[in-house]
Amino acid sequence: MAHVKLGAGNDADSETVISAHGAFISFNSVFSANGSTSEVANRLNGLEGIANNGGAGVVGRGGKPWQTMEVRAAGAGVIGRGGPANENESPGLPGPGVVGLGTDVRDPDPKDSAGAGVFGAGLPGVYGQSSGGTENQRGPDVGVIGLSGPAIFLLNPPRSGTGVYGAADRGVGVFGLSGGPIEPGVRGEAGVVGISGNGPGGSFESSQWAQIHLAPSTDANLPTVGVRGDLWAHVGKNSPKGTRFRQGEVSLYLCVEDFPDVRWQKVLLDTPKLKGGTPVP
Repeated sequence: MAHVKLGAGNDADSETVISAHGAFISFNSVFSANGSTSEVANRLNGLEGIANNGGAGVVGRGGKPWQTMEVRAAGAGVIGRGGPANENESPGLPGPGVVGLGTDVRDPDPKDSAGAGVFGAGLPGVYGQSSGGTENQRGPDVGVIGLSGPAIFLLNPPRSGTGVYGAADRGVGVFGLSGGPIEPGVRGEAGVVGISGNGPGGSFESSQWAQIHLAPSTDANLPTVGVRGDLWAHVGKNSPKGTRFRQGEVSLYLCVEDFPDVRWQKVLLDTPKLKGGTPVP
């Protein structure tokens, strides 16, 4: 078999296999493509794979389990680590570990993907699906897990069968944002949607704080757009000067009709205002 000629095209009529024999003491790779030694002005990739007829550009298969300090674990199929290896020697934006782009999606702006473990853009950008798990798989049966700090995850692990699990030690676990209505008077889409066929659409739990918070509106008029079942909190003008805290009164309204006109009814609240810490009546 002819040797691989560097800097020239190399034809192959069959699969080319590079096999390793013996013990690798000083190295941990069978094949290494290093582009950092070339003094070129253009961006240079270390390795590129191009497929045909539905094949993948790059396929990685994890190795057999290896005994670590804590557990015997198999190797990952693909590991992507963003550069630079030493930030002091190569200042600039940190690179993402893995960039996944759909067809006809251009490369991301470095400012958008800087430092990300995984950056995906396409339809959808990132798709996660749980296989259901086996006896040998120790991870939870979750499609996608997003963590900001590990403590809350350890104290409150996800329930089996969860589609998306988001947890944060300090901050927001899951944030949903919708652009709102395109035209005035048109109801926009919800930032977060919860649907269940035989259970509640949403479940909220807190032992010491409120289960749900509604940010009151200061608009002087009731909404002209709504759907039956909508809740709308409103805060009025400041209370009289004789009160200790000049905070506006908060009221709650429920949308009871949405055709032909939107109608709201005020939710009646008890007269006494109970101080926090008071025993629940």
